[in-house]
Amino acid sequence: MWREISKALSANNLVTIHVMGGDSFTIERAGLNTDTQMIMARDQAGRVYIADPHQVTFIEVTHQ
Repeated sequence: MWREISKALSANNLVTIHVMGGDSFTIERAGLNTDTQMIMARDQAGRVYIADPHQVTFIEVTHQ
């Protein structure tokens, strides 16, 4: 799932990540922490999110 998120963000898109449990967040930047394998993401307001790639159910891409 990380590859799809990274590819969408590199094309200057916004990505909404939906995780198990029904939560979601829209991000404009993200990175993968190689030690923990967790996605570190930041939204337009500067809030930081941490997500386990195995908990991501699907992503939505919004073209800017």
